[in-house]
Amino acid sequence: MNYNKKAKRKALCLNSAENLDSNYVNQVKWNVPKVLTLYIPENLDIDKILSEKPPNFKHHRDCFIYLISLINDIPSRNKELISEFTQFYSPLVQRRIKDYRLYLDYLIENKIIETDNHYIKDTGKSKGYGYHLNYETKVKPIEITKYTLIKSILKFIDLDNTEIESENNGDSIINKELPYITKWLNKNLTIDFEGASTYLLNEYKKDLKNKVKKRIANRKFCSRMIVIHKLHRGDFQYSIDNNAGRLYTVLTQIKKELRQFIRYNGKNLVAIDIKNSQPYLSSILFSKFHFDLNNCENIIKYYNPIFRNDNNYTNFENKLVELGEKQDTKDFLEIISNGLIYEYFGCALQNHSLIDLDLDPKIVRKKAKKILISLLFSKNDYWHFQGYTNVLKTTFPSIFEAYYLLKYEKHNSLACFLQNLEAKLVLHKACKIISEENPDLLILTIHDSIVTTEGNEEYVKGILSKVLHENIGLPPTLEVEKWKKSLLS
Repeated sequence: MNYNKKAKRKALCLNSAENLDSNYVNQVKWNVPKVLTLYIPENLDIDKILSEKPPNFKHHRDCFIYLISLINDIPSRNKELISEFTQFYSPLVQRRIKDYRLYLDYLIENKIIETDNHYIKDTGKSKGYGYHLNYETKVKPIEITKYTLIKSILKFIDLDNTEIESENNGDSIINKELPYITKWLNKNLTIDFEGASTYLLNEYKKDLKNKVKKRIANRKFCSRMIVIHKLHRGDFQYSIDNNAGRLYTVLTQIKKELRQFIRYNGKNLVAIDIKNSQPYLSSILFSKFHFDLNNCENIIKYYNPIFRNDNNYTNFENKLVELGEKQDTKDFLEIISNGLIYEYFGCALQNHSLIDLDLDPKIVRKKAKKILISLLFSKNDYWHFQGYTNVLKTTFPSIFEAYYLLKYEKHNSLACFLQNLEAKLVLHKACKIISEENPDLLILTIHDSIVTTEGNEEYVKGILSKVLHENIGLPPTLEVEKWKKSLLS
C-alpha cells in the first residue's frame, strides 16, 4: 500500500470517526531489537551455499534467510494459507527487499526453492513458493541482524495479505493500553516441547499414511513447529491489528490441539470462549440503544466510506431499525443467544443438500461455521458461495440484507466492524475490569476467548458475560475449554 494513500485514508477516517479509539489508528515509535530469530530447513546451510556460489548481484545474507523462512512462516500465522506453495504478497516483500526477485531467482537456480509460476493479475493471486524436495525437512532457528529488515518485519506482519502494524518493544500504544495482558507473555508461559513435537510428528505420519502430498504434510508440520519453537524459546513477540484492533500472540497462532501442552508457572489453563461470537456480535446492529452506546456509527463510517455520506448512512440506520422488527431477526437473535446458530444453519444447509445428511453433528457444525463465517466476510457477489448465500437469504432474509448493506462496495467492512467490537469488549473492557479487580490473575486472550488459570474460570466467565450483555443487549453463551481435559481426550 502506498504510504501517502494510507496516510490520506487514515486522515479521512479520523475526520469521520473522531471518537474512534486512538490505539487503532495512531502511529508509534518503538525500539528495534538487534537480533531476530527466523526458521529455515534444518539441513540448509545458506552461508556455505552463498560462499561456494556467490550471487552476481549486491546482496545481504539475511535477505535470503527471510525469503526462505516465509514459506513456513506465513502459514504458521494463518492456517488457512497452508498449501503446497506459499503465496508471497509482492508489495510487502518488495518493501522489505527492493531486489527480492533477484534473490528468488538465485534460490530457484540453486534448487533451494521452487515456484508454481501461477500468477493471476485480476484475482490478486501471487506466485507461490515451496522448498525443493531436498529441503522439505524439519525447521531450525537462525538469527538475522540486518537492522532495516528486522524493523520492517516487526513493524508490519503480513497475515493473509493484510497489513498488521506491530506494537512491539518500547514506548508503544499497545504497551500503554494493554500491559495487563502483555505482561503475562513471559518465561512462566511454557510448553511441553517434547510432548507437543511428538503430537505433531504423529499427525505428520497420519497425513502421509492418508496420502496427503508430502509437501503439504511438511508445510503443516513445520509451520506448526515454528510456533512451538517460539513458545519454547520465550519468543513472545506480539502485534496489534491496526485496522481492527485484534491482539496477535503466540497463543493465537498455535494449533488448538496443542493448547493442552501449555502451562503458566506449572498451572493448568482454561479458556472462556464466546460461542458463535461473530454472529453474536452482529446482533448489535438490531439494537439502536447498544449500537449508539458503542459508537457504532463512527466505526462503520471508518470502515466503509460509502456511509460517510449522510443520506446513505441515515437510510442504512433506518433500514436496520426496520429489519430489527422482522420475525426472522427475532428468531436469529434467540438462536445466537443460545449459542446454536451453527447447528441451525447446518440443518438448513443439509435440507438444501449442501451438507451430507449422514455426517456427525460435530462435523456438520464445523462445516456450517466455516461457511457462515465465509459468507459474513466475503464479497456480496462472490459466485463461489452462491449456493450458500441463497440458503442464508432464504433462512434469515433480514440478516442477509443487513450484512449485504454493510458490506456494500467494501466487503471487509463487516469483518473489521465485528473484530473491532470484539477487541473493544474483550481486550479493553472485560480484561481491563479483571485486571483492576484482580491484578495478580493471569489473563491472556485468543481473540474472542479469555485464557486464565484453572479455578478462576467462573469469575472470568461472570465478568465477560456481564460486559457482553451490557454492551450487546443480548446474553451470550460462554463455553469453558479446559486445556488439561483435552490432554486426556
